[in-house]
Order: sequence, then structure tokens, then C-alpha cells
Amino acid sequence: PLPLNGASAALANPPTNSALDAGRKVVVGIRPEHLTIARNGESAHIHGEVEVVEPAGAETIVIVRTGDRELTVRFAPDDAPQEGEPIALAVDPGKVCLFDPATERLI
Repeated sequence: PLPLNGASAALANPPTNSALDAGRKVVVGIRPEHLTIARNGESAHIHGEVEVVEPAGAETIVIVRTGDRELTVRFAPDDAPQEGEPIALAVDPGKVCLFDPATERLI
């Protein structure tokens, strides 16, 4: 499992070589469109608060504060949350990328 802000997500396609040793630090890459609101009992991996909601035509860009980090999430206009709301986000494990922090290469 991959720890995410105190929760964890099992990677759908974990690296099969020794590049991912237990305890090794990695950079987790998740595209904004691969985060969704956790609904209907779905496990939430990231909890935060909506700071900015910016309509951008066919999508709405939402900035979420989680601890000392900001995340950008893309929503369809009708699905976007409101500023100031708490939000629980789910991560699609099949869309997570892991990078070596020293080389910035995909693991």
C-alpha cells in the first residue's frame, strides 16, 4: 500500500523491480483529473478544504488545501464543490506514478 496523508492506497501496477525497496522515499505523481470526490462509501485517501473554485469553461479548477500542501483538482462544472467546504478525495491507484526524487525519473 502507498501511504497518502495517513491513509493508504494499493497501487494497481506496482513496480516489479527492486527500484521500490521498503522504506524508500518516492515522489507521488497524480494528475488533477485522476482525483475524484469520495462518495458512496468509497475510501478517501486525501482530506482537505476547498480554497479556490475557478470556472474554466468545460471544467472547473479547484484548489484544495491539505496540511501544508495545495492540490489542483479538475471537475465538471456541475460536480465542483464550493469554497470553504471540507472535501474527501479518492485516488485511482491505476493512475498513480512514482518518481525517484534524486533523478526525477519514473520508477
